[in-house]
Amino acid sequence: MWRKNDGFFMAELLLSLTAWLIVAGVFFPLIIRAIEHSVEIEQEFESTQLLYESLQKTVVEGHFSSGETVKKNQTVYEIFLKESSELTEVCIKYEDIFQKANEKCEIYK
Repeated sequence: MWRKNDGFFMAELLLSLTAWLIVAGVFFPLIIRAIEHSVEIEQEFESTQLLYESLQKTVVEGHFSSGETVKKNQTVYEIFLKESSELTEVCIKYEDIFQKANEKCEIYK
């Protein structure tokens, strides 16, 4: 005959709890890192898009409007002109989600 089975034993409960903690300990950091990476990629895309839009606007108008600041999705992008002895560059500077300053430049002349 079948034994009367009224529920789980304490060992089975502890084993399942341990399994859930291991799964959570492995997957939650991976998920968080994937979300952070997604936001970084989005900010990089937006900065590149703003930089090239600024370059196109500069080429059409024939001159660069100095020190433009654009705020998009809680990130402030600063577009500025960087001149050296040989060439002129249009640059964009922003801080990513880790408060690390990033700068991209493209040659204007």
